[in-house]
This record gives sequence, structure tokens and C-alpha cells, in this order.
Amino acid sequence: PDYRRFSIVRQIGKLLFNYIFLSVIMLACLYPVWYVMVASFSDSNLLTQHMGLLLKPPGLSFDAYKKVFQNPMIMKGYMNTLFILIFTPRPPRPDDLNIASSEV
Repeated sequence: PDYRRFSIVRQIGKLLFNYIFLSVIMLACLYPVWYVMVASFSDSNLLTQHMGLLLKPPGLSFDAYKKVFQNPMIMKGYMNTLFILIFTPRPPRPDDLNIASSEV
């Protein structure tokens, strides 16, 4: 028997299995993100009637985003987030404190 040929076929089989397995895992992780994004651009009435996988928005609509940005508390929340991001000092790092690792 040609063991070298068997070894190459076995390596190719493992490689194919790994690519297929990891592709399935990737799709399982990314589909919920895709679903939420597509659903946010969908017409709510058509979305509730939709069955199966959601690959494209049933009835493109920006109503959900219009409603969100009409709420003044949303914009206030974004402003608070930006304020905290810009004006909150970062915690000191060990390098900033001039502490040598041998002193610890």
C-alpha cells in the first residue's frame, strides 16, 4: 500500500473538514448580528409575517430609526457617552508611575 498517498488524502480531508466546520461556526455566530441589522431596516408589519431565514429586509423602512432619534433621551444619552469618552481621564499605567518591576 502507498502510505504516503493515504497520508496526503487524510491531510486534505482534515483540512476540508476544518474549513467546513469553521465556516458553519462562523455563520452561526454572524447570522444573529445580520438578522438584527436587517430587521432594523424592515417594515415592522412585514417582518412579523416573515417566515424562515431573513436575508434581506422585507419592505425597506427607516421608521424604527426615525422613532429612535425623535426621542430626546437617546440624543442626551449619546451626548453623555461622548462627554465621558472625551473628558474622563484614563487610569494610570505602571509605566506612568515610574515603578520598576524589580521594586514590586
